Amino acid sequence: MSSNAAPIDSSNQTSATSETSSTTPTTPSTGGEGGGVGSFSSMSDFKTTAPEVYKAMMQSIATNICNDSKNWTDRIIETMKEGEDNTP
Repeated sequence: MSSNAAPIDSSNQTSATSETSSTTPTTPSTGGEGGGVGSFSSMSDFKTTAPEVYKAMMQSIATNICNDSKNWTDRIIETMKEGEDNTP
């Protein structure tokens, strides 16, 4: 039997980001190779400096988590149905 389940793609998985400081500057930078992408010392600095971008990023991460969860659930359901079909 062929399955309609999508292949596993682990390249788009996201990980939680902590609010710990890094070695990046505390003020946003607009130059360089990033094309205007700033750098921040913590997520709280990012949230304070660019709240609209922070909110959009958080919504995107949440959407990815929800979509991944639904895809895994659909895949498990399909696998269970295939198992039931193959039971003697």
